[in-house]
Amino acid sequence: MLLNLKYTIFILFFIAGISNGYCQKSTEIDDELKSLVKAHLSKDAKGLLDLTFPRLLEAMGGKTYAIKKLQESYSSLDNDGVSVDTVYYFNRLNPLEKHGIIFTLIPQVLVISPSDTSKKFIKITNLMAVKLNKSSKWTFLEYSDFNENQIDQLFPEFKGKFKLPSINWPKPLLIPKEETEGSLKEIFKQLEIGLEKIIQQ
Repeated sequence: MLLNLKYTIFILFFIAGISNGYCQKSTEIDDELKSLVKAHLSKDAKGLLDLTFPRLLEAMGGKTYAIKKLQESYSSLDNDGVSVDTVYYFNRLNPLEKHGIIFTLIPQVLVISPSDTSKKFIKITNLMAVKLNKSSKWTFLEYSDFNENQIDQLFPEFKGKFKLPSINWPKPLLIPKEETEGSLKEIFKQLEIGLEKIIQQ
């Protein structure tokens, strides 16, 4: 049975931004994030999915199916008049190795223009950079909407042994566009506090 990961395809699209902010810890991951953005901006579905965690692609039914769904999401968002203004990556945590999996968690802040041009939508999601071994490249998955069973399917190495850190970021905001700058400043402060708590765990 396929995992119910429909939201992942849409969030993967949202990672593309017109302008992008990087608050990086690992320059190697930063380079891959830039490649991820480049693939989005050129609407290169294959290039994007080459940077997607391979187990996620398998769970979604394979790369061919994922490419089809991603292309559909591009068209759907264009038709709805939705565009992405900016994405900020907070790549501040050192990579960890747990049960053979190397990973780090990267909060991302998405600033989106909805069809109502007087508004802005701000959402924080959880991006995970993963290497299945030390010689493999970094790949990514967005896991904010995954439940424990879905995490266990993607990472059977963790089941009963390790849980990803609990992260409770601010809820999504739909605000007047003139409030965007002030809202982002407050969100960035909360992200810094949250990341510091994770570091101390």
